Amino acid sequence: MSKGENDVHFTPQTLLPALGDHPLAGCTAVLYRNLPRPDQRRPLPPQAKAPILRLHMPIGITVLLLMLVRVYLRWRTPRPEDATAGNAFLDMVGKGVHHALYLFAFLMPLSGLALSARYDLPPIVFEGQGSMPVDLNPGLHGLLFLLSALLILLHIGAALYHQFIRKDNLLARMWYGK
Repeated sequence: MSKGENDVHFTPQTLLPALGDHPLAGCTAVLYRNLPRPDQRRPLPPQAKAPILRLHMPIGITVLLLMLVRVYLRWRTPRPEDATAGNAFLDMVGKGVHHALYLFAFLMPLSGLALSARYDLPPIVFEGQGSMPVDLNPGLHGLLFLLSALLILLHIGAALYHQFIRKDNLLARMWYGK
């Protein structure tokens, strides 16, 4: 089946974000929200980070695995016609945002794995061997989180624009097939 022959996503493409990506992103956001910011006077003590990372790290690995499945399905299953915003520039921005969402969904967990390897976190976090490094700095991982959050907000705004301003029923199109 070629692109455009169906007007809804294949069911696994619908289930992956509904059951996987969205709840995992929400959990990660909740965990991140509970961490003190650099401008706060009392930073989280290093020993308090391990229980948070014990949940955070498997979530990141799960996101990476789900993204691999999602890309595989994207290549192997028919896609609906691209939604249009009624403006060539906005259509181009929409494609760019979708590509950036995929890119960042891979870069986030990969940068987390690199951070974990750099500080040798798995034995500390999962086995209790050693102590958390006091100089643990999320650096790129933290920046990618912020940029991902901005992209997600832009994506939500665009979906709401399609649904309520363009009234093209885009949200229904993203739901299960007929």
